[in-house]
Amino acid sequence: MTHRRIVLLSTLAIVIGLCAAAFLVPLSAFRGPLEAAASRALDHDVQIAGPLHPAVYPQFGISLKNVSIANVKGGHEPQMITVGKIVVGAELMPLLTGRLQVTKIVLKQPVIHLEIGSDGIGIGNPQLRRRHPTRPIPRACR
Repeated sequence: MTHRRIVLLSTLAIVIGLCAAAFLVPLSAFRGPLEAAASRALDHDVQIAGPLHPAVYPQFGISLKNVSIANVKGGHEPQMITVGKIVVGAELMPLLTGRLQVTKIVLKQPVIHLEIGSDGIGIGNPQLRRRHPTRPIPRACR
């Protein structure tokens, strides 16, 4: 065999091995760390009630089912967002070095509850308050 063919076959074997390992690793072990990281990032409690599965087509990533993001205290609904399924795509090479580079997020069956406070500003999203503390939401949007 030529050197080029050996390198090609070795690379192919590594890629196939990584794809197989993705299906053999129990992703439920990552549920807690994923929920904690998402909760810190969003400043709301995040729960993943359904299974976690690897996704390889059309893009490498992870599939999460029955995900919910808690609403603020006093909100009309207990959950600000519920999603039947989330598929998060990621670049493969950065993952191998321990970095996550998200390429795509797909929400299937999302239900989003947006609320407006008595001051005319959206509640439940502290980033909106910081960026536009004096800009009320137009009356037509209420």
